Amino acid sequence: MALLRLHGIPMSIGSVGDALDNALAETIIGCYKTELIRNPVFAPWKSFEQLNLETANWVYWRNNKNITEYNNWLTPIEVEKMYYNQVVDIPKKEVLRVSA
Repeated sequence: MALLRLHGIPMSIGSVGDALDNALAETIIGCYKTELIRNPVFAPWKSFEQLNLETANWVYWRNNKNITEYNNWLTPIEVEKMYYNQVVDIPKKEVLRVSA
């Protein structure tokens, strides 16, 4: 908490005591625990370094390889790229020219 205060970072983005404030974080933590931490294929972890490396691999997989029906069978990275590549026509403002 002190480090957050030192850098002027608020501890919460929502109202005090609002459980929905952390819903997205709780969801991804639940997936992380189910898919990696408690998965018998990986456990038991032999070292912190192994867990750290596998966590990085899981994050990469989750963002770049994990397709879901929710995302129309696309990965999160593909969906994000599509979002940022949307073409939006922005009307140009006419420039008023003042003659001397």
